[in-house]
Amino acid sequence: MKKLNVLAIALLAALLMGSIYTFAPAKAAARSDVDVRFYGSHEAAYTALKAGDVDFIQWSVTYEQKLDVEDDPDLCVAGYSENGMMEYDLNNNYTVPMTYPGVKNPVTDKHFRRALSCMIDKEHIINAILKGAAGILNVPIPLNSISWWPDCSLVGQYEWQYNMTKAAEQLALAGFTDTEPDGIVNYPSGWPGKESGPNMDPLIVYVRTEDKRLDAGRYFCDQLTLLHIPFTKTEGTSDVCFPPVMDDRNYHVYTGGWSLGRYPLFLYNGFHSDFWFPGGSNYVTGMNESNLPNYPIYDDLSHDVYYTSSIASSKAAAKAAANYGWCDQVFNIPLWSYDSYVAWRTSMPGVINEFGYGYDNMYQFMNAYQSSGGVIRMGTIAAPKSLNPLYATWYYDYAVLDRVYETLLTVNPYDLGIDQ
Repeated sequence: MKKLNVLAIALLAALLMGSIYTFAPAKAAARSDVDVRFYGSHEAAYTALKAGDVDFIQWSVTYEQKLDVEDDPDLCVAGYSENGMMEYDLNNNYTVPMTYPGVKNPVTDKHFRRALSCMIDKEHIINAILKGAAGILNVPIPLNSISWWPDCSLVGQYEWQYNMTKAAEQLALAGFTDTEPDGIVNYPSGWPGKESGPNMDPLIVYVRTEDKRLDAGRYFCDQLTLLHIPFTKTEGTSDVCFPPVMDDRNYHVYTGGWSLGRYPLFLYNGFHSDFWFPGGSNYVTGMNESNLPNYPIYDDLSHDVYYTSSIASSKAAAKAAANYGWCDQVFNIPLWSYDSYVAWRTSMPGVINEFGYGYDNMYQFMNAYQSSGGVIRMGTIAAPKSLNPLYATWYYDYAVLDRVYETLLTVNPYDLGIDQ
């Protein structure tokens, strides 16, 4: 019984180390010689770093910025592999009620979702868009925890990897073909809400603009065109995309991004039906025609990832849940985990570049200092949306909160397998 309680506490503490939208490995005690400065974009924060207005920024630098830093004698740069995921999120809900009330959502069909997955060349995204600075993800489990992946999701073995022929086949299996033909696929005859089989209504696509998801979102839309699937595209920041996607669920596709943590607990709090509510962390799996959870089998599997008696049983449950959710159902389309780089001014010694997370960690704020004797200045790429530690959910919120509130558990910064 003691071992069970210790593990349950450890897993709960691991989850609580980050918010729903961020999963930080450690937090630091408050100190009076730190300034957090808010900027409106990544570019503005980087400009402040270059100008000497901040000592480091709470975000990784781009490939082009990395090259720029390497040529600047006043800046340092270091790399790390992130525990994160960028993805195409797919709304599996039975309808998209605000825009298409009463019409069954095409994304509810697993063959339709498989078709979308097969049209995406992840190697192209990594090589052409990310300049090679990323690794392929097929499940929402970080590359640093690849031993938790089911075999069916491994790169080279994943059935729903890029294959345009298979994409067209899966789209046809879903019943979506161009019956006119006029260059637009039609609803299948008898489709609820569109029984006569007219041209398919446009998919609603939201594309974030703050990072490389902008290019990835535009690529997604180009691939939709190749499959003759109509769409409308809205590009914007989180302020533009958050309300329709996470509050209203009035979308089909969204270029999402998440921090995942060391343990794959996001399989539970990211996709279990308990978290499907306006503003909740699950805006993917949705409800069926009777307003019941779409995937009760997955609910049971993911529940066992979190509520477990051992690491071994959690790993077994994670593999089973990922197998069902992504090798079979294709809830969404994981894309990449960044190979990221962080930059800081040489006037700030004592930097701790934590494996999997970079320098936004407890040890950084315990060890780093300003050589002039002044304050450490961190720049963020957005202002916080909330500073309530019970309800704050954004990465930018925790730029401030992590400087104030401690946690029960931390990890060795150079070996994430060691709890402290």
